[in-house]
Amino acid sequence: DWWTVSVLGLSRPYVKVHYGTKVEQSAPTMRFLAQCGSDVNFDKRMVFSLDDSPDVEEIKLTVRDQRSVQAAVRGDPLVGRAEVRIDRDSAGTLVQERVDLRRDDSRDPPGWLNIQYRVVKREVVRDTLLFLGEKSLRDIANAMVGVLKAPDGVKRLLDTRPKQVAPATGMLFGGCAQEESFKKRLEKVAVSFCGEADSFSEETDDEVLGRLAPLSREILVLIADFAQPVKDEEPDTVALAGEWLRNLFLGCAEVDQTVAGSDTSLTGSERLHRWFTSSHIDIASLEPLDAKFRKIDAASGWTSGIQPPPTSILGSGAYGCVFRARDKHTKQVCAV
Repeated sequence: DWWTVSVLGLSRPYVKVHYGTKVEQSAPTMRFLAQCGSDVNFDKRMVFSLDDSPDVEEIKLTVRDQRSVQAAVRGDPLVGRAEVRIDRDSAGTLVQERVDLRRDDSRDPPGWLNIQYRVVKREVVRDTLLFLGEKSLRDIANAMVGVLKAPDGVKRLLDTRPKQVAPATGMLFGGCAQEESFKKRLEKVAVSFCGEADSFSEETDDEVLGRLAPLSREILVLIADFAQPVKDEEPDTVALAGEWLRNLFLGCAEVDQTVAGSDTSLTGSERLHRWFTSSHIDIASLEPLDAKFRKIDAASGWTSGIQPPPTSILGSGAYGCVFRARDKHTKQVCAV
């Protein structure tokens, strides 16, 4: 410990968080030349149920420096402690704070922590998902963040996906590998969505749609890559994405899907459909289609700026033409 700490300045700080009787801890993060001061990104998300300790108002934070030999005798040395008071009335709002660390043997703060938290009320999430038509897209996005950041968030996504977006039946080892790959990509999409939605403040629906458009393309590409073909037809990725959200919302709102079909306020939000149809179309990924929406083999080398095949053209004028095409990555059909 003397060589690694005093000479190399090696430090392995970690954060331990207490809420009531529950304790969570980040992994140690290695830093060299720590005696000169350094920034550490713990990048740890923790979830606590406020219902487990209704009388507790603070979260207690303890930062320690992991040691090996010294820890066996005196434990890991303390860097500092801090407390964060939880504002239960801030439900749905991302709260960001910087708190100074304190230690009894030091008058000046030995450091600080930047933390952020969001109080998620189940009834608020449920009401939002029950009445989508009455809520702004910003509120819906915040409700989805509450769902995705729960401990079972990714599992909910996996459980509510359409049957078509799953490994083909009969696949054993290949199916397991495909499922694991799907889960990893889904986790990345969920993290990206939460990161974007957490930054919303007073955006209008159109502004929210614009900021989420690149992410909607990621979702459609994910569905297109894993959806099983039906009768050799390309999957309708927008319809599958809508079905997925419908299943997710109904499951989170704890509504029986067999009696929810006629409730348009629950799942019939046109704005959510617009979110997927407004996804960015990649011109380089377009392929011309004939009247039966089949790929035209003769157009395999088509690129932007070249006259499209006659069977794909919907109309033309003095300065250009409109033709039928499909994004080969998202499977979206569009007029160009």
